Amino acid sequence: MTVRQVFASNLARLCRQRPSIQAVCREAGINRQQFGRYLAGTAIPRGHTIGRICKVFGVAEEDLFREQIRADVAKEPNDLAFTDRFYDIVQGISREAPANVAPGIYFADFAYEGAQLVRSTLVVRRSGGLTTFRRLTGVTERKESWWSHFSGDHWGVVLQRQYAIYFVALDQMVTRAPSMLVVNWIPNILPMLGGHACVLTPIGPTVTAVVVSQAARRLGLRGALRSSHVYSTEGPEIDAVIIDALAEQCRLLQGMVRPLDVTIRPARSLAQ
Repeated sequence: MTVRQVFASNLARLCRQRPSIQAVCREAGINRQQFGRYLAGTAIPRGHTIGRICKVFGVAEEDLFREQIRADVAKEPNDLAFTDRFYDIVQGISREAPANVAPGIYFADFAYEGAQLVRSTLVVRRSGGLTTFRRLTGVTERKESWWSHFSGDHWGVVLQRQYAIYFVALDQMVTRAPSMLVVNWIPNILPMLGGHACVLTPIGPTVTAVVVSQAARRLGLRGALRSSHVYSTEGPEIDAVIIDALAEQCRLLQGMVRPLDVTIRPARSLAQ
């Protein structure tokens, strides 16, 4: 589902809990015709309008963009037992060692070709002892644009083992590609996570360096999505602290890859 479709589905579900859509429009101060476009999935409201909708229904902004995966799965009764068991396992894994990542909106910056980086919006949430996240890339771009080739909508769980934090997810778009970020808190710097990621790019799966930093509170989800793009590391848009941290993660990643010395081979037995 696209972001607009997810938003429309969640809005319709919330409206079913109210006496009428007209009553919701009056309470939120939104034109009925415009509200109909939101329900049809042909438009998404701007930040201040989203705020009014959240206030009317008493939900967080990210809830309006969160796909109801379990509700969809429940339509497949043959798979329900397996799905419930899967969620039990994932919740058990997460509760063993809760991830040390606060709920909120983050940016995940990935090293790309040359002096470029790809920025995704990452939303972390905690519910019932489970830390989950959604990572969105290029979802606000036109389908015909070059940047849209990076589009992704990853849903997953955040786990912590030893000193590493794992963001493990599955892309909900056509590729259904899995992804994983393995990061640690970077010492002596702004609250920032750094490490490496296994992700799918337009040329195929790859491993690259990544830095995760918290977005400014004033930005909001829609603003964060609009800020997710391909940037030059030489431009003014990205903080120099993030660029330096990403460069350091690239150096660390290169140091982790050790060449195999094929000249060292066990001596062949004379019996052979």
